[in-house]
Amino acid sequence: MIRAYLHDDLMGFHLDLSVVMHPEPGCMDVRPRILRLATEDRPYADWEEIPADGSNTGPTLRLGHEEARAVLDALTAHYQGVEDTRALRRDYDAERKRVDQLAGTLSTLALKLAEPA
Repeated sequence: MIRAYLHDDLMGFHLDLSVVMHPEPGCMDVRPRILRLATEDRPYADWEEIPADGSNTGPTLRLGHEEARAVLDALTAHYQGVEDTRALRRDYDAERKRVDQLAGTLSTLALKLAEPA
């Protein structure tokens, strides 16, 4: 099972992203592995075993907040088809307001029609 973890640095200047593969129950691999991205020394991404002593292995990727926001927007657009979830939320809220007004108008009309003449 692969999980991603975010850690904000103490000063708040960047985010550390760690992508970790945890072994499945009953699997022969017992140690989790962290994803290492390609570098000049390593031509492709690879999984590195996390030491058993719990020593700090460093994150998979370190991003500034602006860059992290751009990655979030791209992933959101890719998986949900919407770039700005805040705009989507505003649209939902506006639609809910319109439906509430319609329901209020219909209930008022029904009450008026139900009154004896």
